[in-house]
Formats: sequence, structure tokens, C-alpha cells
Amino acid sequence: MAGPLDIGVLDQTVTKYLSRAGTDPRCTPKVLREKTEDKMKLDRGTLDAFKPRIKKLIIKWWKETGRDQVGNNGTSSSKIKAESRDTVAPAIVPPSEEEVRTWKAFKAFSKASGKGAELLMGLNEIKVAGDRIAALRKRVIDANLSFSDPHPTESEIAAMKDSQNKKRPLEGGEAEEPQLKKEA
Repeated sequence: MAGPLDIGVLDQTVTKYLSRAGTDPRCTPKVLREKTEDKMKLDRGTLDAFKPRIKKLIIKWWKETGRDQVGNNGTSSSKIKAESRDTVAPAIVPPSEEEVRTWKAFKAFSKASGKGAELLMGLNEIKVAGDRIAALRKRVIDANLSFSDPHPTESEIAAMKDSQNKKRPLEGGEAEEPQLKKEA
């Protein structure tokens, strides 16, 4: 042991290691204690008597800075729930009939193209109908699919379905089965 233990140096060293480690799950109290012993050039086990003090330092550090590193900025879920109950949610504006027709036309056109999954992915996350339609329109244009303005017509959707059906191989019992050769 290198002389008497200075509590101020112990506190600073523990806090410094906590700040470096942040939310790293490998930084357990035991590892923290061992690193502090190494840094202060103490024998292993010297700080075992200071476990309660180190625990209090960890708790204090978490209260002051640890929550910021986790990412919830010091708000607990109960605070968030209480705030959300107090605030009034904005009124949801239902889409107009024209927006509904346009959305359904683009959606049917996307599905008929055979690229429906990739074109429609994540669009339900967009809550505003106009923004959702604009995003789908952009994806359809980016996929080099042509349609009349302002949205695909029923005849374009039917033509797209027909072209996709011709590209797909026949399935099930629609095709004749090839004859098998009999072995002699």
C-alpha cells in the first residue's frame, strides 16, 4: 500500500472511470473497484472496505449524468405517461375522398407491378394522407413505372396486372405435365 487513502482522490478516480465507461455493461462495481485500485497503486482488495462508498458514488453519478448517456434525457416513462395524459393529442384529419381514391389507385398499381412490397414498405408510418401519397408517387416514378396524371387509371392497373401475369410461369394444373420415359 502506498500510504494513507485519500477519500477525495478515491471519489475523483471512481467518477473519472464512470465517465469514461458511460453505459458500458462491462463496467461492473467490481471492475470499477479493481481499476481504481490499479490507478491509485493499491493492493488488490484494499477498497473492499469502501464498497458502500463506491456504490453511493455510482448512484450519485447515475443521477447526475448517467441518464443523459442512456438517451432518455432524465425523463422516466411515468413522467412521459403523465405528460401525455395532460396534453391533448392533435385532431386527426381524415383524408378527403379524392385522397382516398388516389391512394387506392397507387396502391393497386404498385401491387399489380409486382413490386408492391418494396414500394409500399413503411408508408403506413406516415400519418398525413397527402404526404403518404406523395411518397408513394415518388417511389413509383423512381421504379420507372409510368402512369397518367394525377394517378393511375383502372385501365393502366389492369394492363399492369396482365403484363405481370404473362411474365409469371404457369402454376398448378394449368400446364401439361411432361411425359416420363419408361426404363426398360
